[in-house]
Amino acid sequence: MRSYGRVICFAFCIALLAGTGARAGEVAHLALDGNLLDPVGGNDGSVHGGGAVDFVEGHDGTEGGAVRFVDGDGTLVRLAQTTGLPLNTQPAFSVAMWVRGPVQRDKRIFSEGSTTNGTPLFNLGTHNTGANSAFDAYIRPASPTRHVYSTTMVFDDTWHHIAWVDTNGQVVLYIDGVADETDFSYARVGRTTNTTTLGGILRANASHWFTGALDDVRLYDHALTQNEVLDLLPFEPFEGCPKEGDT
Repeated sequence: MRSYGRVICFAFCIALLAGTGARAGEVAHLALDGNLLDPVGGNDGSVHGGGAVDFVEGHDGTEGGAVRFVDGDGTLVRLAQTTGLPLNTQPAFSVAMWVRGPVQRDKRIFSEGSTTNGTPLFNLGTHNTGANSAFDAYIRPASPTRHVYSTTMVFDDTWHHIAWVDTNGQVVLYIDGVADETDFSYARVGRTTNTTTLGGILRANASHWFTGALDDVRLYDHALTQNEVLDLLPFEPFEGCPKEGDT
């Protein structure tokens, strides 16, 4: 009887631990390892536009482990609205992914819009003027409606992990596991969106196509903690050399 009780207790503890990690509450997980499937929520991706996507080396060196977009062929990936999407209408949500791309003007890595109304937009992407390699968030309608840029540079043609953590408009952006210094918070305004896309915007027409690669896209119906963000990284974030002792 004692042994049986210990087994039950152990199973219960494992269940609790499984529910507290960064993989709990996932709406979608597109590993992008040679396909566009979402085994978590069935929000499978499909190619939209006149071209095709291809698969290149992922952030962790996996051959064919990331999807690559080429601006100019009018191609993006549209996610099926099967479970928990559109994401930005949830009171709390998180968008996490690996991204690699050069400096470019006003392109999107993640977007939610509407095929029937051009106004509502939830956009994460590159600097709208292409002035530098900063991450740019543009949300409409919102108060205020504006482009907001990260302090940390992201689009320098190397892999970076980004995690947008949004609690009713109170936002923390993590870049490579470290909270960015920019305050991205905004006053929420109702938005009616019906598309979720990677690599561009889809409204009545597609636009703002990204050049670069995305990997391991994860969407959540809650705000990740920093520890949950760190759980998605294969390394501890670098925070500088110690001021004393052996460096």
